Parts: sequence; C-alpha cells; structure tokens
Amino acid sequence: MEKIKTAAIIVLLALMIGLFAVNMLLAVPELGRMRLFSPAESENDDSISPASLPFLTAISKENGVEVSGVGRDLYEKVSPVIFEALLTMDEPVPFTGELLPVLRGNCVYMRYGCAIELDLLSAWAGGEGGRSLKAAALAAAENGGQVVLLIETDSGEIYSANTGASLIRLSQTCASSESNGFWPEDGSFWPVFDGAQQADVLTVSQAISGELPRKLAEAFGLNPNRVSYYKDSASNQVYVDRQSTLTLTPEGEIIYSSEEGISFSGASFARRVEACRKLVSSVWEMSSAYGTPSFCTEKDGSFYFELDADGIFVSGSWCAVVRVENGRITAASMLPLSCQKSGETVSMLPGAQAAAAAGGEAPVRILYFLDQGRLTPALCVDGEARNAVE
Repeated sequence: MEKIKTAAIIVLLALMIGLFAVNMLLAVPELGRMRLFSPAESENDDSISPASLPFLTAISKENGVEVSGVGRDLYEKVSPVIFEALLTMDEPVPFTGELLPVLRGNCVYMRYGCAIELDLLSAWAGGEGGRSLKAAALAAAENGGQVVLLIETDSGEIYSANTGASLIRLSQTCASSESNGFWPEDGSFWPVFDGAQQADVLTVSQAISGELPRKLAEAFGLNPNRVSYYKDSASNQVYVDRQSTLTLTPEGEIIYSSEEGISFSGASFARRVEACRKLVSSVWEMSSAYGTPSFCTEKDGSFYFELDADGIFVSGSWCAVVRVENGRITAASMLPLSCQKSGETVSMLPGAQAAAAAGGEAPVRILYFLDQGRLTPALCVDGEARNAVE
C-alpha cells in the first residue's frame, strides 16, 4: 500500500510541475512565443532568407504554360523547386542545345527585375557560393531524365547546370498548372501571358503619422528612455540618441543616420543583404505598411529595395535604401506606405497582342505607377508603358 501511495504522490507532483510550466508560458507571452518559433524564425538563427522576389513566374508542361505577373500564388509553387536546384547544382556551363523544347516540357521559371548574383541566390537556398554569374532569370527543367537549372545572365547568355533536384517534385508541380500563355517561337527566355490581365488601382497614404512608435525607434537601435526630441523648421520630427538620429518627415519618410550604426554578424555580401532585409522588413511590419520590400541592387555600399505590391512592382522609385559601412548599418531612408483598393480595376491587353503591337514578341511586364496618391497598373513592353484596355 505504501508503494502505491508513493507512486501516486510522484504522479501528482509531476502533473503539478507540468501545469505550473504551462501557466508560466501563458502568463508570459514572450516565453510562449519563443516556444512557438521554428528554428528558422529564432533570433539566434544564422539562416538567410530570400530578399528579392521575381516579377514573373511560370509553370510549363507539354500542353502549355501558366504565367503569372500578378499575385504570389505561383511563386509559392515554383520557388521550392528552383531553390532545390540551386542547392544541388553543378558548375554552370554555356547552354548549347535547343532551348524551346526544354522550356515546353516540365519546367518552372522565375524572372527578376534586376540581375542577382548566383552566390546570393545559392545562399538563399542554403548552399555555398563561389560562382560569379549574375542571373536575370532561372528555370528548373526536365532534360535528359534529370532536372537541369537554366540561367539567363545579365548579358542575355544562357547557362545550364545539372542538378540533384527531385524530378518527381518538378513533375508534380507542373501537373497542377493551367495554361494561359506560351513560349515565343523565337526561343526567347521570357514566357508571354495570353489573355487579358486585371489588376486593382490602389489609393496611397502614409503608413506612419504622428509620433514615431516606440518599437520603431528600438528597431534602429535607439533607446526610447534616452531619446531627445525636437521638431525642425521643415516640420520634421527628429529623435536623437547619442550618435544616432531618426527623422520622420511630414510625408511619412523615415531617415536614419548614425556614427555608431547597427552591427550585424558576418561580412559576406549575403550577410549584408540579410541585415538590410531584416531592418527594412521590421519597419514594414511595425508600421503595417503595404507590400513587400524586395532587394534589387547594391551600389557603393548602399542597398536598394523596390516595392512589390502583391506581385506588381512599383516603377520609378525605391521604397528603401540602406547604407552599410564596416559591418554596420549607418544610414537608411524608407517610405512605408499604406494602400487600399480603390474599387477600380484596370484590364490590360493580352501579352501577345501588346508584344505584337510593339512590332514583335517583345518582353512584357506589368508595373504600378504612382501618381497623385494612386498606384495605377499598366502593361509595359520593353520598359515602355502601354495604354490599358478598360
């Protein structure tokens, strides 16, 4: 009997300890959230997330190609296959075969608005660097009983690399696609959507007005308990903490400068892009801004981001520019915006008609143009905006 009582007491004690731990997690939200983080979301994790989004994605199979220049649903299907190919690729060599038959088979495709270092793309996939090519577009395609990675460089050359990516995954991804476009007969590495495209007109306002949120100041390394504040002659709100200054303009632009800077680990190009991405993304999240900042290019230590508004990029301006010097972020300029659907939509010419009107099968993409507080979509052929069809 005594043994039974002892065992019962031990079980009760274990239950009490378990309930106490649960209550602690519920009582302290920060601890609860930490428990729910996946390894990739942990603040101590060294993984690098993709900082750029493509403006055009496609899934191809024998009876046609599904092309998307609006939204991100197709990207979610395509990107795992592309990144697996990047992670397992051999050294790229110039492509010497016929391109069109490969593209018209099982194939997934992404095109970026700027050329991105292959090293950076490989880092986003979790792989190693060591390749000097810049990629404007990528395709993972079935060829010779395996998945090959096709790469269009910034100069328009096509390279290919054998990969260890899953042929089954590629086939399953392509099997679910619906045809709404085609690959041009001239073999160009740019699919064309065949059918009218529709996109919303958005009204634009400031994402941040009034006083600067406390969390936003902390994101830039300012201590809210130590910050001094004043308003300058241009009605800018200026916050100063030691050697760091954060300015909020009447237009909602955030300007940061610091002699100390924001430190981050790692000196590689991928680590610098990741540090800038994290800072910009945190500002967008904290201000509930619209869209996704997408890394485009780096010049003389400044990292430039353009705004992806649900799959359509905003033309003509950067949404964020971040300066990196000696392993620290020392300056930044960001304009987070709040956007709402206006209730208006714009219908645009099918890509094939727009290209034909331009005198051939020219590259076609959709862009947003900001004018008088509105983002209006337009079809662009060879970079030139074409009138939409109402």
